[in-house]
Amino acid sequence: MSFNRALLLAALAASTAAVAPAAHADDNGWIVRGGITVIDPEKDNLKLGTTPASYVEVDQKTGFTFDITKLIAPHWGVELLLAAPYKHDIDVKSVSSSTPLGNVKHLPPTLSLQWHADPHGKVNPYFGIGLNYTKILSEEPAALKLDDSIGLAVGGGIDFGIGQHALLNLAIKWIDIDSKAKLSGTKIGTVEIDPLVYGVNFGWRFGGAAPVVAAKPVAAPAPVAAPAPVAPPDSDRDGVIDANDKCPNSPPGSKVDATGCEPDSDRDGVVDSKDQCPTTPAGTKVGPVGCSCDLTAQVKFKTASADLTTEGKATLDALAEEMKAQHFVSGVVEGHTDSVGKDDYNQKLSERRATTVREYLAAKGFGGTALSATGYGETKPVADNATAEGREQNRRVVVRRTDCN
Repeated sequence: MSFNRALLLAALAASTAAVAPAAHADDNGWIVRGGITVIDPEKDNLKLGTTPASYVEVDQKTGFTFDITKLIAPHWGVELLLAAPYKHDIDVKSVSSSTPLGNVKHLPPTLSLQWHADPHGKVNPYFGIGLNYTKILSEEPAALKLDDSIGLAVGGGIDFGIGQHALLNLAIKWIDIDSKAKLSGTKIGTVEIDPLVYGVNFGWRFGGAAPVVAAKPVAAPAPVAAPAPVAPPDSDRDGVIDANDKCPNSPPGSKVDATGCEPDSDRDGVVDSKDQCPTTPAGTKVGPVGCSCDLTAQVKFKTASADLTTEGKATLDALAEEMKAQHFVSGVVEGHTDSVGKDDYNQKLSERRATTVREYLAAKGFGGTALSATGYGETKPVADNATAEGREQNRRVVVRRTDCN
């Protein structure tokens, strides 16, 4: 490979590595691209004779290529590059002349392992390395024979998002193509084609999932100070004189605040004496015993499936303990997704995941008719699906109590 080509690919790799990875913890799906590509072989492919004055040269060609990338892990994908057959003219050149030698057709499929900075973001630089198998289909004249080639492929590119799924792509690769050549049965050497392959493509992204982030705990409100002792008259004997008592019929022996009413320390509408969850965060919807009606969990599943990961099981273990602490009686498990992917796929995925959570919680003591399951797909977002952060919030499982009515 020439110095200029090596410098170009090194710059591409450096720019890719400089982009901070997005916070996608479960990237999956597909990227499909197609467009116009130039195959630009190395010059002076094969020297002839003992002096450098005469050499074989393979000309540059432009054609259609397409590639398919399967995202297999966070930031990692496997790309298959395919193309229609390319036909190159082969010339024998010297300082003062150029003589046609023939032409050759070939197919250059290439399989690469790639690192992606942000597969579902607006700008996604990527870089990869892989293997190329160049199949020689035909040579003209018949006396010219070129062997098939297997060699290294290095390259990358940048995807620019156009809307949610469409993208514009710029790509470049260097491919090691070395083909042993014969002319009329006589070996004439190895043609080192070693082309730069670069082009412009349009593409489409399918599927994908972003990371699950546990909700930050909300601090409990500061406890209400105990009321100062007051003097009689106190008809209900609650320690608050009648003139200041807003609850003059408090049950005997009740603990009351300065207004003569039973305190509600967490301000959830249920007095402390009846509140089985006395430290509910402010603003939380509660049931008749003061416990939360809705329990939201960011549960991790295996990629594009309803199978729980180890981390997802740990999240549900903690959720089951919270449900016991909240004196959970009955409810429904609601599954939600972001808007990436087809509507019907997201709907079915949300239903399967909700069912998985219900069955897991049933094994933790919430069986029988305690829980039902339903899925809403992408129809009830709580955040903007146009951002990675919003998609993370929308991929959720909510356990909603039905004993809060």
